[in-house]
Amino acid sequence: MLTARTSQLEHWTGGCLRGEDVLVRGMTVDTRKLTPGELFLAIPGERVDGHQFLAQARIAGAAAALVSRYVDDELPQILVDDVVQAAAQIARAHLRRHQATVIAITGSNGKTTVKNLTAGILSHAGPTLATRGNFNNELGLPLTLARLSDEHRFVVLEMGAGKPGDIAYLCSIAQPDVALVNNVADAHIAQFGSRAEVAETKGAIYSALGDDGVAVINGDDAFAARMEALAAGRRVIHFGETRGDVRLGPAQPGYPQRFVLFTPDAEIAVRLPLLGAHNRRNAAAATALALAAGATPAQIAAGLADAVPEPGRLQPHQNGALTLIDDSYNANPASVAAALEAIAELGIRRWLVLGDMAELGPGEAEMHRQVGMQAATAGFERLYALGPLATLAAERFGQEGHACLDVTALIAAVRGDLAKVGGEVAVLVKGSRAAGMERICQALLQPGDVQCCSG
Repeated sequence: MLTARTSQLEHWTGGCLRGEDVLVRGMTVDTRKLTPGELFLAIPGERVDGHQFLAQARIAGAAAALVSRYVDDELPQILVDDVVQAAAQIARAHLRRHQATVIAITGSNGKTTVKNLTAGILSHAGPTLATRGNFNNELGLPLTLARLSDEHRFVVLEMGAGKPGDIAYLCSIAQPDVALVNNVADAHIAQFGSRAEVAETKGAIYSALGDDGVAVINGDDAFAARMEALAAGRRVIHFGETRGDVRLGPAQPGYPQRFVLFTPDAEIAVRLPLLGAHNRRNAAAATALALAAGATPAQIAAGLADAVPEPGRLQPHQNGALTLIDDSYNANPASVAAALEAIAELGIRRWLVLGDMAELGPGEAEMHRQVGMQAATAGFERLYALGPLATLAAERFGQEGHACLDVTALIAAVRGDLAKVGGEVAVLVKGSRAAGMERICQALLQPGDVQCCSG
């Protein structure tokens, strides 16, 4: 992990140290999770100002604090203009001390899954550091890099973008050796204006590669040619269903999924305990990244077989005859379409519980209507909607589209209908973070609360 004296941090950040020159090990923004010896980042926010917690940080064992104004406290403090930018400078300098291969992953959909799959594969090749949770932004990435130790051979970083320029900035910190844009879709499009602008922002990950870097490109994506242009001069590995150095073979029905990946040097028989065709594509992306980093076919097969669904990301749960698929973490049109396809592969009757999809811009109403049509076309029998936009999907779905006034009404409607049907039912729960769809999953999974008729 990050280990440096405060005088060294002062040099890296161009700050001004007040107090003793002490040794720092690691850094954090949360006094509740602070480990003794860490650097506390006093980040001023709209709701909470980290400068108010220096005393708590000292009591918890912090070695020093990074501040944008001095606080009357005996804790050693390094004064900087911007705490978040200074944390990035520290992370960049710390990374340069190490020889680990850095793999950077972005994309509109699937980046967390690809990150997890890639890290799982590379962990079979050597000690691997990976982004935890949603630590994929201008603060989370430096905190991730602060955990880098001499033992790590690989660093797998997820990079998120909320506005133009974000990926270029994150790459200026991480300086990747291998990079991927998993796909380009409508996620957060309200902040960008068009898919083309999304592509430019995310494609900056390729421009950040050094001359000996490796660009992993989705050959099936509509923006593949643009990504190839941004990666000009670097080695390129393509993946996809129809075009690529790593190609998907046919899949066998059932769960876990079983399929073949064709690579330049081997055919890899894959067992993947994740749902959906889109996760087969994610596995192909992770395989291409791992090959670029030097993994063997055996390590790839072992890593993919170890995969575990992320909470709230197509996570299957069983409650009697109910198979609940918790995909409540987030939603956009592309991820909903992928989830509908994944559930259809289960081969049992299926219902959709849909919350509003956020940050879609002027076309949000029509995008929700299209989801309703897609669900009907995919063979879903019922659609339960929560929110004004999701209601548009229910209207387009047809007679069995039900708009619910609130969470309580929706849960009651689903429970009531489950009690009337016979046989197995798969219920997909999907919506943006703001919709809070995890509440519905928790309610439907209460032991003994939901019973489907046996026939």
